[in-house]
Amino acid sequence: MTTDLFQRITDDLLVATGASRTTVRLSQPGSADPVLVAESLRPGSDVDADHAAPGIAAAQTYVYLEQQRDLLVQRDTTEAPLPPRSLIENFGVGAQMLAPIVVDDSMVGTISVHQEGGPRDWSESDIEALRRARSDLEQAMAQTSRVQPPEPPADLRVPIQPTRDFIGYGRRACGRSGPPTPESPWSWR
Repeated sequence: MTTDLFQRITDDLLVATGASRTTVRLSQPGSADPVLVAESLRPGSDVDADHAAPGIAAAQTYVYLEQQRDLLVQRDTTEAPLPPRSLIENFGVGAQMLAPIVVDDSMVGTISVHQEGGPRDWSESDIEALRRARSDLEQAMAQTSRVQPPEPPADLRVPIQPTRDFIGYGRRACGRSGPPTPESPWSWR
């Protein structure tokens, strides 16, 4: 899966919602917090260029997503469940919508839609845009996780011969005959 898909999702979601910022974060081995893999910003957004937001996985909002496995729509980020403190202090996020990315019954990341500057009433079309983005991303990731190598064409499949037949073929191909002796099973007389 390429980052192009993640970037397209955040770009489309930013346009559809008119928000300040959209992100996709994915869980990575060895990382306590999900890692930012795509981000889209509204022109003129005041979001700090340093994208680190430590403590995401321990935040009340992330725990909510893991437990509920459903969208979290917050008109005001000062109300519970609370996001990471750095999200409000560093990025000025006043409202947000979050969606867990669930593949094969595991939460593998999140999609977020942030609004700077204060509370915001999210419209039904905003919420539907997030649902659609989540669905598109989950379907693409599920397809990728289930990709199996293709079966070879029937005419290329070779039945496995028992070892004895293979050894016999080797003897005949070398012009030797007779069974191997018990003392030296790999020699012919």
